[in-house]
Amino acid sequence: QNIAQLEQIIGYPFTNKLICAEAIQMAGLEHAVVMSGTFHCVAKNQTLAVLGDAVQANPYRLVAWTVLRNHALDNIGLSQRGYELGIQNCIIIGESVVFASKKMIATTFEAIIGAVQEDGG
Repeated sequence: QNIAQLEQIIGYPFTNKLICAEAIQMAGLEHAVVMSGTFHCVAKNQTLAVLGDAVQANPYRLVAWTVLRNHALDNIGLSQRGYELGIQNCIIIGESVVFASKKMIATTFEAIIGAVQEDGG
């Protein structure tokens, strides 16, 4: 359900749904998800977030783009854009967490970018 919702939001159908599940997984170091009746252990999205951050930085190598990148792609900008898109509704969070924080939304946004890159999109 979360994966289908995210795919609709970003307009990208993941070939590897487990990569998508990892991108939105913030519940803990590992979390069990069920896909097609099978349990899978999915890691937290930190590694994909680092990849997503690197992907975002790549086109902005020129100094002139530094200000744009720092404003639009910082945690505040990413969390605002993620919230506008509804990404917070797709994040897998722990039972004790009431709602996704701005930091969680920003990190997940970066992880989604990394996941799309990893998936070949």
